[in-house]
Amino acid sequence: MLVPIWIAPWELACCQPEAQLNEAWEALALVLGDPEPWWASGAREALTPIQLNLGVVEVEYDHVGSIGGKDLLRIAGLLTVVSEAPVGAQQGTVRGRLRLEAHDEELQLPALKCRGNVRRIQRVPLIYTETKPRHWYPCWQLDPVEVASTVERAERDELLIELEVTPGA
Repeated sequence: MLVPIWIAPWELACCQPEAQLNEAWEALALVLGDPEPWWASGAREALTPIQLNLGVVEVEYDHVGSIGGKDLLRIAGLLTVVSEAPVGAQQGTVRGRLRLEAHDEELQLPALKCRGNVRRIQRVPLIYTETKPRHWYPCWQLDPVEVASTVERAERDELLIELEVTPGA
């Protein structure tokens, strides 16, 4: 199964190893969040369907417990992830974006690690606007750029990795 994982560049700057194309990589914990980009609340109408669906998964899940008041889900029978929003059922289908979480000590459990081989790395440039003096916020997403390593990023880019995960990985 190919698993798209969104990564904020600052996660790699301090707490997570860089990823290289076609090499093994391990994510400390994955969080399933909203399917829309985190910054798009004020720009949703302007985004194309391609931009809105980039890196979004729709998978079957089994509820397997909770941690810190959040649901733990086993998705596609393969990965255990933390859901930002309550799912409300023991089994079902969920849609969202998986993102790396390397800083929440409560989530640093061996069962939440995701291991696999990197099959694709995309740098997703964001355009920022000044919303008030010295305060910048993303307002637009450019087309993704294929790269061979997460090192090939700019400070404000989002990264999207496709990790091939197999049972037992």
